[in-house]
Amino acid sequence: MTTQSAPSLMVIGFDRPDEAAGFLAAAVRMQRHARLRMHDAVILERDAAGRPKVRQTQDVTPGRGALGGALWGLLIGYLLGGPAGSLAGGLLAALGGALLGRLLDTGIKRGKARALCGDLPPGTAALAVQLTHVATDTLARELARFPNAWLVETDLPDPAATTLRTVLRPAGERH
Repeated sequence: MTTQSAPSLMVIGFDRPDEAAGFLAAAVRMQRHARLRMHDAVILERDAAGRPKVRQTQDVTPGRGALGGALWGLLIGYLLGGPAGSLAGGLLAALGGALLGRLLDTGIKRGKARALCGDLPPGTAALAVQLTHVATDTLARELARFPNAWLVETDLPDPAATTLRTVLRPAGERH
């Protein structure tokens, strides 16, 4: 098992978005069996027209923060100020939750995710995973199930990066 203290980034490209989701499920399984530790994961897609789509899987998004804030604000506002307090509390907490979701980007940064998405060929997808403590043998076995996957980018330590380069096709080799 390769162990490092700071999280590293591994970005694997796939011909289809469902393959990226399939590898995310495999990574979750690996984490459950203590074969890696994920800190964040993002599914990146570019449709056939080249439009990017970034799906965060771990971070609080502004929409999720606003919804959570609004629900708590409505409840607390109602308890403290009745119906008028409920509306004011819900509105203020929703704004605060949205702002918190916007500012609190602890994993793969939004700008980095957008840049990676822009590097993908149209009609493809990728999974970007920020991780530590990866078992390279298990990683190689899981990636072998995706024969058309390619390495987009990684800053994993040498043993794990070498495994990725051995198992995955080079980025320039698309069929």
